[in-house]
Amino acid sequence: MLLLTLIAIAVAGAFYMYRRGQVNHAPAQPAISDEQIKQAWRKLGFYCEVDTQKRQWKLTGSRAGLLYFPDLVLGFV
Repeated sequence: MLLLTLIAIAVAGAFYMYRRGQVNHAPAQPAISDEQIKQAWRKLGFYCEVDTQKRQWKLTGSRAGLLYFPDLVLGFV
């Protein structure tokens, strides 16, 4: 019985590794220009800067954009 269990685990592991190698990765997104990035941030109403050393985010934007930020986070969650 133990031998049958070990064989089943080995077969399942081999199948998992086989399927993992066949997963198609999403193609890279096309590069967008700086102007397109600026337009997207303006439409959103705010932008963020990340300071990795201090582990802080700094949000900058219009009043309406910053008031919209919590709605976006709640919609994401």
